[in-house]
Amino acid sequence: MRRRKSSNPSRGAGGWIAVALLGLVSAFIAWQVVQTSAADAFIRSNPAAAAMIAPRDPRLPMTLAMLEFQATGGRLRPQSRQAAMDALRRAPLADEPYFLAAMDALIGGDEMKAEQLLTEARRRDPRSRFTRLILLDRYLRAGKIDKATGEMTALGNLIPDAGRALIGELARLAQSPATSRALVLALRRNPTQRDHLLEHLASTGSDPDLILAIARDVPAPGDPAPGGSAWQSKLVANLVSRGQIDHAYQLWRTFSSPRAPARKQGLYDAELRGLPGMAPFNWSFPDTSAGAAERSPTGLQVEFYGRENAELASQLLALAPGRYRFSVIAEGSADGESSKLSWSVECLQSKARIGELVLSKVNYSPRRFATEFTVPAQGCSAQWLRLGGISSEFTKAQNATIRGLSLTAMR
Repeated sequence: MRRRKSSNPSRGAGGWIAVALLGLVSAFIAWQVVQTSAADAFIRSNPAAAAMIAPRDPRLPMTLAMLEFQATGGRLRPQSRQAAMDALRRAPLADEPYFLAAMDALIGGDEMKAEQLLTEARRRDPRSRFTRLILLDRYLRAGKIDKATGEMTALGNLIPDAGRALIGELARLAQSPATSRALVLALRRNPTQRDHLLEHLASTGSDPDLILAIARDVPAPGDPAPGGSAWQSKLVANLVSRGQIDHAYQLWRTFSSPRAPARKQGLYDAELRGLPGMAPFNWSFPDTSAGAAERSPTGLQVEFYGRENAELASQLLALAPGRYRFSVIAEGSADGESSKLSWSVECLQSKARIGELVLSKVNYSPRRFATEFTVPAQGCSAQWLRLGGISSEFTKAQNATIRGLSLTAMR
């Protein structure tokens, strides 16, 4: 039975079609095709030059129409559209007129005709990412999961490493109520884009519940990374940046295996044994050319070359307001008279430094260093504990083994 045309033609121009087209245009504004002849070389990159070389080439009006379509977000002048359609008679295998006609059908509300035209455009140019992205959207909205999965697979092959454009479009589909459930079903059948999508959503501050729902409903395509996935780390970091420390910690705890303590109290892994869990609530040792810090059986081995300031180790704390004592045992060769090693405590929100412990006169006789600090009642719900190297005019390397870390509340 023939499907009836939509009775709401304004839906496309003012609703999701306009949003979809604008998103696709911005994603593919640099879309190019490598050709071989002189006219082919200029036909996309410089139509004016191509017109001088081959003024009667039927691809020129179609290319100009597509460039106008991209530059204006899908708004094409009638004369440009007509020129592209006329050129079809001289280039009967071209796909652009069918694509443009499909857009007209969508804006007019004739979804069945639009899908037929898009299918023909895809048959003529199977490598057209524009056409396949619109078809992916159509198939997901119609619940055609098999066809949607096929388009996702093809797009993944067309866009190396699941390029930003594809992931951005999948993110849009994931956040739309009309397509989110169908996208999950399609991802189950082709989960190769799962982690890329989750990482993109986490990086752009999308709803954490949406991210977790997709992660829960779409099994990971391989074994989990030992230190946690990139999307998990970015999701936690995003919540921390918003000041949602409790929420961030509970997610971090969920991601760690075995589970970390239910509440963040004091230092995590104070013995530096390498307990499970990613940054920021566990230890982080940033890569830097100015020095290095790494766990060892005897403690934290620290080397600071003294040439420039560097962060060598850090952990995010969640201390309640009050007074605390922080201490470490250090030995090695770090006199602290020029370049130096220093522990600091800084409020996350205000960036106010509330504690510092400089390691000076460190030799090969182990010695405990200690400092006291106060966490204020306002603007300091989380605190960065950092080990840094501080340079000076007179460069001197500082080396130490640090162990016996202790952080206790004072009565």
